Amino acid sequence: MVGLLLILFLLSPAYAVTFNGREYAQYSGQWYVVSASDTFAVNGTVIWVYFSGEATENDIEDLNEELDGEIIDVNCLGTYIIHSIADPEPDPLDFMESYLESEIVESGFNSTSWHFCWPDDPAVNPDCDYTQRYLYRPVGDEFDNTINMGPVWEPGQEIQGSPDVKVGVLDSGLLFQHGELVGNVWQNVNTADPNDDEDADNDGHTIEFIGGEWVLDPGDLNDVDNDGNGYIDDLIGFNVSNFGDGPEIGDATNDLECWHGTPVTGIISARTNNNAQFAGIAGGWDEDPGASLVFCKVGPNPFDVDVFAGLTYFLNGVNVDILNISMNGDANVDITAQIDALAGNGTFISVSTGNLGQAVVQYPATLASTFAVGSSLDDARAPFSNFGEDIEITAPSSVPAPGCIVYSTGIIEVEEEEIEPDPEENPGPCEFGGTSASAAQVTGVAALLRSQEPSLTVENLFEILCLTAGKDDEDEIGYDLDWPDFLYGTWNEEMGYGELRAGEAVTFGRRQVVEIPAGWSLISSRMEPYFNEDNGMDDEHGVYLTCDEIVEDLILLKDEDGLFWSPPWEFCNMLNWDYLQGYQIDMEQAGTLIVLGCPAEPDAEIPLTMGWNYVPFFPTFSQSAPYAFEDLVNEESLLIAKDAAGNYFLPDYVPNGPFNNMPPLEEGKGYEVRVDFATVLYTASYLHAHRRCNVWFGSDHRSSCCDTVSTNSSRLGKYRLCVHMRRVSFQTRSIGFNSGL
Repeated sequence: MVGLLLILFLLSPAYAVTFNGREYAQYSGQWYVVSASDTFAVNGTVIWVYFSGEATENDIEDLNEELDGEIIDVNCLGTYIIHSIADPEPDPLDFMESYLESEIVESGFNSTSWHFCWPDDPAVNPDCDYTQRYLYRPVGDEFDNTINMGPVWEPGQEIQGSPDVKVGVLDSGLLFQHGELVGNVWQNVNTADPNDDEDADNDGHTIEFIGGEWVLDPGDLNDVDNDGNGYIDDLIGFNVSNFGDGPEIGDATNDLECWHGTPVTGIISARTNNNAQFAGIAGGWDEDPGASLVFCKVGPNPFDVDVFAGLTYFLNGVNVDILNISMNGDANVDITAQIDALAGNGTFISVSTGNLGQAVVQYPATLASTFAVGSSLDDARAPFSNFGEDIEITAPSSVPAPGCIVYSTGIIEVEEEEIEPDPEENPGPCEFGGTSASAAQVTGVAALLRSQEPSLTVENLFEILCLTAGKDDEDEIGYDLDWPDFLYGTWNEEMGYGELRAGEAVTFGRRQVVEIPAGWSLISSRMEPYFNEDNGMDDEHGVYLTCDEIVEDLILLKDEDGLFWSPPWEFCNMLNWDYLQGYQIDMEQAGTLIVLGCPAEPDAEIPLTMGWNYVPFFPTFSQSAPYAFEDLVNEESLLIAKDAAGNYFLPDYVPNGPFNNMPPLEEGKGYEVRVDFATVLYTASYLHAHRRCNVWFGSDHRSSCCDTVSTNSSRLGKYRLCVHMRRVSFQTRSIGFNSGL
């Protein structure tokens, strides 16, 4: 169908635009969304609108009256389905744009023939079970204990857990046969080196569906340590408890529908948007697998015995990216050494603070190398949650009672040997809670973060999760700033840095590495940091945190206004790190700056004042000065542009111009620009940078000439690189052609 429609578009009068993150083409009066895999018809003026949490029903009613919109329905995620009642009927894209311009609208999109409820798991669907409210709060729902998965699940931009990210779980056991989990269970198979795995029969898997149930692959259970890691037949994990043999990791039942390890694991990586039961945080999407679950079964041995044996498995047997420990016990020197070693190897460790309601965080969450997670209820500490000076953040949870019950994957209420799971009828549901559930939520979000940005370090994950934590009742709870003891802003002994916010963490969870030479240079970053009044990082503390890696070698950092920070002089009058400007920097020796945040769009507006400005460069590809500053040249505002080495660019309308000896502009570097009047710079002139763009469409700010270019700078790993026709005014949609430059 795609090919046929594309042929029709090429042979017949057609218009095309990039609008609201999608490619649209119009044929014979009908708009279509054109993707790489298919083409879908736009359903008239039906739109899906996400209103902000502050929008009241009266606000929504007033906006609909103003824009001639009528509510058809409110879907499973609180999304308003609206259509136009105007006569004549407006253009569908214009109708959508009129809503997007409202301050009470967070996002929206035109309805097409393919869009349904996102995700479709009944537990997050208010029209069905709707038991996982801790993941997402639809508009109008008074329940406010949520980790805000909405931006993660934004239609068309679903952030998925990656099977390349291994999540270790140290717990009571796992019913790996569960249909919501089995697809994400790690299998000890190494296709690159068959001699370094436990797939003894070389059939490409270590679990099989035999006789109506999932079982460990009989061909791999040979009582041999095939991969040489010291653990015999660790096909999907290992059992260090005194229940069962090493390969058997099944969860204890004790005649309960919900024990411990299985629901903890379901919170982390149950399959998502598969129209079955629950949605895991890092569980993939549709048929795409999520984060790989590596399980180590412990209990009921003493805490120090089991945890030591389990940590040894994750140190010597299977290396994991994230580790969840939803258990507590007495401090132990050997366990501390193991946890510190794991963190030193790059494993992020999420640990529950304990369920005694006491003002002391329980071990091992007390360790600086672990991320201590308590529980929240109604934007305050849950009464059972332990707290104190070691707590990092909280996440929604309760005990199975009124409040935030965390529903997850359960186990069948029969003895273990009688379990015969039907893959079409999953066990559960399970009413779960406590700080164990809260720690698992953080583990899931950490897995998402490393899925989209594998280079994130343990320290990076700490910073992202703490900075983006929510402080909804900040005045009532009393978050204080005690710098530098609490490095990531305002903190409270009961809530830590606040409540887990998955959407904000994923949005601002990207990373840029900036290499800085010794001596003087100009630098910049395309990352917008998450610094604001809520987290107390809206002053010089943001500069301190951003430049933490280089502070020992930093002599002076100066902005375009002359404000500066000098660690040797112990002086700072800079307000914050501003991604919309460049910085002059003097280093005693070369260093590496790591900047975390949300990537700026390559063509984001950079405001300039009359005179000299330090400017950043946002694109991830290099660009020559005449193209990078083309907007300024066209309006004849640019007088001169320079780099740190003194190379410069003069446009043709200034004395001694035109002249250019500047090397191409590059990300991470800053530049000096002098303009004749206040204006705005767009450093990405894609029409020139991407010369193979042969067809362009113009009308208004939606119109663009696009070339899909792979980068590592956006949330999804790709940007749709578009040049907006700001310098050309069109009265109607038009179509034009060029042959490249």
